[in-house]
Amino acid sequence: MNPVEISAQLRKPSGTNATAMGERMTRSNANVIAACIELLQIAADDNVLEIGPGSGAHISSVVSAADNVRYVGIDWSAAMVADARKNNQSLIEQGVVTCCEGNAIATQFNASYFDKVFSVNTIYFWENPQQQLGEISRILRPDGIFCLAFGDRGFMQALPFTKNFTLYSESEATGLLESCGFTVLQRRQHTEVGQSNANEQVSKRFHLMRCGRVQNGVTL
Repeated sequence: MNPVEISAQLRKPSGTNATAMGERMTRSNANVIAACIELLQIAADDNVLEIGPGSGAHISSVVSAADNVRYVGIDWSAAMVADARKNNQSLIEQGVVTCCEGNAIATQFNASYFDKVFSVNTIYFWENPQQQLGEISRILRPDGIFCLAFGDRGFMQALPFTKNFTLYSESEATGLLESCGFTVLQRRQHTEVGQSNANEQVSKRFHLMRCGRVQNGVTL
């Protein structure tokens, strides 16, 4: 695939290339997803939402992080939802995992339903990030945690397929989060050398932000 085709598939995998792209993203994102799950500090009885889980190869590590964890993954790619359901069929049958198709900017979930929400490498595709973060705030418990992981603008802008991505530096993402009522409680950088989604060897730098909600000037 050329860079334009890769960009479109990363945004919303579809068609005959969807499963292959999902597998490629699984390999490319595995380490930063694991770091984000660790930072989330999942506890017993947590309801966890992931925005953009792709093919969901990592979902078992979320529900096994503590006792009685329930997971929901929402993705706007029908192909990725189908692959995630196939890859997690047993957990779905047990009633601990749900994979659904939809736009996370306006979900069907009740207010304050989730204890933890996380998203890895999706912020580049949010068409209205303020509205997206507002919806996350709505469905997150007042004392819940939101973890966001994304590639730094510095290395991302050099990749051939990111010209149509909305890229962020650490300070830009922090400003966006704070403008939407979140405060960054903990920051972590994750660096690695590996293959990009264009099969190139690159030095990757990711920002991981563990965030809480602010209400009346107080972090909950």
